[in-house]
Amino acid sequence: MNESLVKQLAGLGAEQQAKLVNEMIEILESGEG
Repeated sequence: MNESLVKQLAGLGAEQQAKLVNEMIEILESGEG
């Protein structure tokens, strides 16, 4: 993960973080990432 993304995640609440991570995982698993 790059630094700007880590900083973005750090600024979010736990709920938003979980949502974002789940979306990222789905994208990676689907092969579109």
